[in-house]
Amino acid sequence: MTSEQPLLDVPFRAHPGLENFLEPPLAFKTHEFSQAGADPPPNPTYLATSAIVFEHQSSSARTGTPVPPPKVLLVQRAPTDSMPLLWETPGGGCDNENESMLRACARELKEEAGLEAVSIGPLIPCPYAGGMATAEKNPDEDDIDWEKWAKIKRSHFFRTRKGCLVAKYYFMVETSQTDKVVLNPAEHVAYLWATEEEVRNKKMKGEGGQEGMELKITTEEQRLVLLEAFEQWNESIENDTVALRSVGLLKLILLRLIGVVTQKLSRGRWVDIVGRRA
Repeated sequence: MTSEQPLLDVPFRAHPGLENFLEPPLAFKTHEFSQAGADPPPNPTYLATSAIVFEHQSSSARTGTPVPPPKVLLVQRAPTDSMPLLWETPGGGCDNENESMLRACARELKEEAGLEAVSIGPLIPCPYAGGMATAEKNPDEDDIDWEKWAKIKRSHFFRTRKGCLVAKYYFMVETSQTDKVVLNPAEHVAYLWATEEEVRNKKMKGEGGQEGMELKITTEEQRLVLLEAFEQWNESIENDTVALRSVGLLKLILLRLIGVVTQKLSRGRWVDIVGRRA
């Protein structure tokens, strides 16, 4: 993964380029959604965040053992909530009283899944899947190019049941552990770890490789952003593997060189690197 820098007074590391997400929400909205100019962006009433958490791997590129398929955490919404019993990543709204969007992301992850964020980022851009085209719209928004603004702002625009516009941001989050998920039963009733194939096919695998239950994710945008996160995760693993192989090759060369020097010294002779006798 890209190198991250700890930021002052923040209990987690933030990915480079996310400094504006450490601003207070009102300041963030002022900068990101300024209504000045001839083509202003959509003006969301609310901001929201979501945490994309991958399961810790028992074996990885760092140990030289095969890496199992990555799995992402999904939680099932309570039956009394909107979108009942659908699956989503942990997350929630970012109130104006929150210190920042990244802190809100870490707080929601702790409240909804009992997991502590140790690193937040990168931001995973959310592809537009036509959700606003079918949602109830404000007449003033008839000319808004939602696909364009979703790409520019890298956010998921949607409306609440009361018609308020929300801009939601998805962050990849590293946690201190993933084996102790604790749900808030008022919000979620179950959790699972899904592979890329399961998210792509919208089906969980059952025993013996058979098809299991249908995986109904809250929105198509969220499903697509998960697939983008899998792609970035897989790229990071490949980069780690290449780097470790390079380091391993260098170590092998050094060990062989040390072996040659040791052998020559044990015979009472010294041969330098270019083969000249001492």
